[in-house]
Amino acid sequence: MIVVDTNIVVYAIVESPLTRLARRVRELDPEWRIPVLWRYEFLNVLANILRRGTVRLAIAERLWSEAVRLVGDAEQEPDWMKSLSLAAAHSVTAYDAEFIALAQSLGVVCVTHDQALLRAFPRETRSMEEFCAA
Repeated sequence: MIVVDTNIVVYAIVESPLTRLARRVRELDPEWRIPVLWRYEFLNVLANILRRGTVRLAIAERLWSEAVRLVGDAEQEPDWMKSLSLAAAHSVTAYDAEFIALAQSLGVVCVTHDQALLRAFPRETRSMEEFCAA
């Protein structure tokens, strides 16, 4: 079991140079957990690519459905006060701290592509590259 950051879900669903690596993370450990917050972050990613004209609304809707199928059953709420404490202590957003709080409560790592999280929480996080190389 691992906690995945929203960016891993984005890369697994939205074709990019990192898609293959994100899908490999899923192959290596298909038991993902993720805070419900991922939905808002993913929706914002879709809004951004719609504004850029990268995809049409129908494709964004399909990507949303694929993401919900991928991680909708993996949602788990972290301890909000733990998230707040981690955010304050490590100078990260409360949003990012939710992923770390969840990983800590489950005793697992958080796989992320977020460089700030990787720097702030080196024991609790792994990059996709690190995770796949292990």
